[in-house]
Amino acid sequence: MTLQDWVAKHGGLRTCAAKFNFPNSSLGAWCRLERYPTPLSQQRLLECSENEIDFYALLQAFIAKRSAEGQMSTPDTRRLTGSVLVKNLARLKRVFQEMDLPAERCNLHGEKITARWAHTHVTVCEVRDAIGVLVASGKDSGDLQLIHKTIAESRNAALGRLNS
Repeated sequence: MTLQDWVAKHGGLRTCAAKFNFPNSSLGAWCRLERYPTPLSQQRLLECSENEIDFYALLQAFIAKRSAEGQMSTPDTRRLTGSVLVKNLARLKRVFQEMDLPAERCNLHGEKITARWAHTHVTVCEVRDAIGVLVASGKDSGDLQLIHKTIAESRNAALGRLNS
């Protein structure tokens, strides 16, 4: 028996959720194949249904729906938070990829500069801002030396404003 059939057998989504103490939103998402039940939820569903629910069929339907939507092909990558420190080459390359710059440009001086940035606590936001300044001024926005120099100038300018 499918999960949807089992829910219908017990009076629909709201009635079934109330009867077996499942959140409406969770049970609905499982029935609509928007989410797949966690192992703990699967165990509870099996106990409540007395092993009537076919989880293999549910999994196959879930995978088929996700594949049709194109959601199984690539995982979502979140943008780095601006306050995260750029203290290694991998993180610097992610910033470059987010800014549509060739990440290979980081290989030349990246290790040395990120080692400096780890001690001076350079953030993702500062790197993005420096790249933006370089783009606006028509300079090479992928040059790590220029990015480093722009960050230093920006910090010095901010300190100058504090002293005034």
